[in-house]
Amino acid sequence: MTKALWTVEEERKEEERRSKNVLSGLEPQPGIADMELVSKFCEDNLTIKPQIIRTRRFGNCKMCVTLNNSTSVEDLIASSRILRASPTTKKIFINPDLSKRQAELAYLKRQERLYKPEIFSVIETWLTPNDPDSLFFPPGYVFVRWDRETRGGGVAFIIKDTVPYRVVSVSSAFSHIEIVSIDIAISNKNYRFISYYRSGGFDMLAEKYAFDSAQCIKELCKGDINCLMGDFNLPNIDWINYSAPNNCIYDIFMDLFSELGLHQL
Repeated sequence: MTKALWTVEEERKEEERRSKNVLSGLEPQPGIADMELVSKFCEDNLTIKPQIIRTRRFGNCKMCVTLNNSTSVEDLIASSRILRASPTTKKIFINPDLSKRQAELAYLKRQERLYKPEIFSVIETWLTPNDPDSLFFPPGYVFVRWDRETRGGGVAFIIKDTVPYRVVSVSSAFSHIEIVSIDIAISNKNYRFISYYRSGGFDMLAEKYAFDSAQCIKELCKGDINCLMGDFNLPNIDWINYSAPNNCIYDIFMDLFSELGLHQL
């Protein structure tokens, strides 16, 4: 089996394993069967009418309900918001049982619905070169992607198809770096957008990746205005005082940010 097919097969198996959604935190009531209680709760409080697979009790005080997976992710998330918004149900949770890719897709759809952005920077797409753009987003958008050959990772820009843009080429010397870049002209200025991902770690391989990443980013930051986005997995940077722990990888990126005059927005 090729690596791409193996990844698709593993994704399918994960979705089979993670095929149940969970409603938790319901209080049992004397004289009312659990199934009846859950059905009435869903009918009274939610816009969805999920099929109940089974209920379980944690002692005598809480109930965990397994729902089927036929309800759309968006409806489950909307129902979860309804529960959180009410004082009487805010301690009851719906946990959509999603794969990483499904969760990312649900998040993007929510962002698109709420904010109507023209450009998304996406980190950890979990796409492979074998996956079509349509797997991730509906018509009306175009993709600029960097995919891992193996499971996980990946970066992308999702761009409204009415927005003119130009893909910035990345040197083949940095083909192993998870990074994509586009140029967009705004008010006679060239905005260069860069989406980057560093998966973490602080060993020698991670140091080499950080060094190569800094060189790559330096080469790319040649727009009139440079916007560097992504996840560097460097949580301990103090952006107010522009300081960081005494660590090789932190040093590499802090030197880069200082040299390029970059600041967190």
